[in-house]
Amino acid sequence: MISQLFILAPRGDTVVKKEFRFDVPKNTPEVFFRATRFWRDGEKAPAVFHERGVNYLHVKVRVVESSLSSSLSSRLRRRRRALS
Repeated sequence: MISQLFILAPRGDTVVKKEFRFDVPKNTPEVFFRATRFWRDGEKAPAVFHERGVNYLHVKVRVVESSLSSSLSSRLRRRRRALS
């Protein structure tokens, strides 16, 4: 069961955050960002890991807005606003 869904900007700012079960700490995006950014032994963080009692699953996606059609771009912005 998913507790939270969040999307982070490359610098760690939370772009979208949605709580589903309210059973994990509020600072999980920050903990996640620090864990993936400064992973052990200088390696990349695995796609699934456990940190501070919370299981994380992540997928790195790069979206370049200039390559999107304007209608898709505006639709994504509206969805992002609706989630927050």
